[in-house]
Amino acid sequence: MVLAPFEAGEAAGIFNLLLVDETHRLSQRANQPSGVLNKKFSDITIELFGADDYSKTQLHWIQKKSKYQVFLLDTEQSIRPADLPSELLSALIAETRASERHFQLKTQMRVRAGSDFVAYIRWILNPSPTRAPPQLRDFGDYDFRIFDNVALMRDEIL
Repeated sequence: MVLAPFEAGEAAGIFNLLLVDETHRLSQRANQPSGVLNKKFSDITIELFGADDYSKTQLHWIQKKSKYQVFLLDTEQSIRPADLPSELLSALIAETRASERHFQLKTQMRVRAGSDFVAYIRWILNPSPTRAPPQLRDFGDYDFRIFDNVALMRDEIL
């Protein structure tokens, strides 16, 4: 079964195992995309925890609704203010390391350009003054360009 976090939270019973891809994109209590989802967030939290506890997140729902969980996450990919806070993700990682249940993925099969491309994109999105940029190189079939001017980028796309 493939379920959204709201569907998992509303499901009857307890799952034996939930595999959560993009765990870092689970939501905390925030303004959801619609009023209906704001109400659902409250209703699910009340159902699972007995009160509308604003500290509860969709991560807490998943943990409450399943005996076991596998969380796939990348703390550098959170993009919205409503995404799980970094402190919560850090605590989850620390907990799994302490229990020796933490496994770091070393490669990505879905990115044809490989780890060099991933490292370069990570550096662009989060440059560090203590780290030199990776050597820009040809990434094969990827037409990778950086623009300083949106109008020029638009012209190139057209």
